[in-house]
Amino acid sequence: MRDYYYLTELNKFPFPLTLDYVLHLGATGRLKMYTFVDSWAILHALETGETRGEEKFYLRLDLSSLAEIEKHYTYWASQPETVRERTSPLCSSVAVNIGFIDERVDGLITNDTPFFEEASAPSKVRLHDKSKEVVMCHSSEILCWGDDLKRLATEPDTLQQEPEQTTTANSEEPDTQSSDARSLTGALATGELPHLEALLRAWRTYWQNADRTDRSACPKKDDVKAWLMKEGLSAKNADAGATIIKPQWALDKGW
Repeated sequence: MRDYYYLTELNKFPFPLTLDYVLHLGATGRLKMYTFVDSWAILHALETGETRGEEKFYLRLDLSSLAEIEKHYTYWASQPETVRERTSPLCSSVAVNIGFIDERVDGLITNDTPFFEEASAPSKVRLHDKSKEVVMCHSSEILCWGDDLKRLATEPDTLQQEPEQTTTANSEEPDTQSSDARSLTGALATGELPHLEALLRAWRTYWQNADRTDRSACPKKDDVKAWLMKEGLSAKNADAGATIIKPQWALDKGW
């Protein structure tokens, strides 16, 4: 597992997380998201009143910025397919004038040395550049730390269940799907199922956004098989895997 993942790299996550879901986790405060500020910025600690200039640090984004990014994505997802094909779901920018400095400030895991000497991490800061202009963050520059994602997968209590996912009073069977899904995700997170992880990434790479109306635009089995073999599967398993990940709608059409 990598130290961190940009939102543009969801296909490299060792967990089955979609962009819309990850953005929702961030906008609702259940997943911390960051951006790397490489240019000089003036930071004002709101708790202590301390002001200092810094560059090349990780800034944790506040919920309002992430909600704005999620809103842009929702708008993109609501557009016709022909429009979505010409644009990116991560093509928006937001002005970041409020953020947090925490233990990730320089990419380290420790929080032994708070960024501001008189403030305990995390420190809420107001920031701007040298010209007193707001700092801009492009949605493609947002990242999540790998151990935060792993914690969501292996410690389900850190991720609150959505109301619409709860079992209804009229249900005759216990809701075991969420528990099974969490167990599977946890196994993927710890690297116990590398071949299944490869299959999931192959599905995201080749089939997740495939055009259901155009067979010529859909992946060929040999291409998927070759990709899986590069990921370490044997020729036999890669051949079977290329068939397994083909969506039911493609099978129904005889593709």
